[in-house]
Amino acid sequence: MSKDHHIAYDKYMVDAVKSGSQCYIILPLVEESKAERMERFKSAEEEHKRLVEKYPEVTFGILHGKQSSDEKATALKDFKDGKTQVLVATTVIEVGVDVPNASLIIIEDADRFGVAQLHQMRGRVGRGKTASSCFLLLGDEAGYPAQQRMKVLEQSNNGFKVAESDLRNRGPGDLTGTRQSGHKDTLCLARVETDLALVEAARRAAAETIARANVRGESLPAPLAVRIMDRPPALDLNA
Repeated sequence: MSKDHHIAYDKYMVDAVKSGSQCYIILPLVEESKAERMERFKSAEEEHKRLVEKYPEVTFGILHGKQSSDEKATALKDFKDGKTQVLVATTVIEVGVDVPNASLIIIEDADRFGVAQLHQMRGRVGRGKTASSCFLLLGDEAGYPAQQRMKVLEQSNNGFKVAESDLRNRGPGDLTGTRQSGHKDTLCLARVETDLALVEAARRAAAETIARANVRGESLPAPLAVRIMDRPPALDLNA
């Protein structure tokens, strides 16, 4: 991200603090490694150091997964109590952090996160009475697909729609294995990310077939019985 962009978004942070609000600044990395330095990704520790040096009039806290439990608890308590005005953090603030006075969240290198994860993080603001804002800053190398993913968040605040978009983009992975993303075809005639209604209809039909066979004391046709019994339970779309 360019120096000019930093100046612009730093101003939003300073203005929020001057108005009495608090701010989150989210980074994808805890500390900078040689690989990330070459790719120009910033870290929470690097950004925290820059901000502390540049804005001595603002109080900053830092929170990330490599801290001890006591360090994390102290950082969160200081932010909740208003002792720190800006919390520089990684995704550890994704859920369970409730600070109504926080009205601004700036997420750097947002293209490195999934849209469902970004939706969770932006939910950290807008919890009080003050109008709140979320800035998603893309890395210099972010391309068209990343920009389209950000548009999903711009256009919808509905968690279900955001999650469906994330599923379409990332893929469901392997339903019978360990892969958590990708578009491998694990179903013969449908894709989970685009044919949820068909998957649900097939599940209902299979359950009804089994139930009728049990009532009548009949056996399922061998090929159908093998296909149904050898596969794990279908996704519960109503859960």
